[in-house]
Amino acid sequence: MKTIIIAGYPGIGKTTVSNKYQNVLDIDSYYFYNLYDKNQSLEKPKRINPKWPQNYIKEIKNQIKNYDIILIGIRPDALDLLEKENIEFIICYPDKESLNFYKTRYESCGYQTDTIDRNLNSYEYIVNKMQEYNKPKIILRNNETLENYLINNDYNLRQKQSILL
Repeated sequence: MKTIIIAGYPGIGKTTVSNKYQNVLDIDSYYFYNLYDKNQSLEKPKRINPKWPQNYIKEIKNQIKNYDIILIGIRPDALDLLEKENIEFIICYPDKESLNFYKTRYESCGYQTDTIDRNLNSYEYIVNKMQEYNKPKIILRNNETLENYLINNDYNLRQKQSILL
């Protein structure tokens, strides 16, 4: 099976899916984009990593052979490089009618207020930017999450085995 790369809007459930299924990996761009000092909090990055986005694309390429589905962020600079390297991806975002549902998800996940506002206020811009890519689109409707979509469309998800001690 060929690895499927899904570039997803914030809060659609990339991390949740990755945590539940052994054949799914979420590669969070945050840790590749930011550069930290040794003793610095992860919440306050020092500066942009000069290796961005090549370091992110390198990690995606390194993981392709290990997972059926790789989930990534919708950062245009990284997506442009994926396109340049002819690496296929699918774009995933919620429909506008689901934004209140996503606001509640952000709040329950502990997102900071400024992050919630930034995600919601930039929705139109992000979706318009994603429409510029001639790529397949998954539009999550009626408060759907990525996990619901993948299950309902028969993606091969392999549940992680829980270990009870």
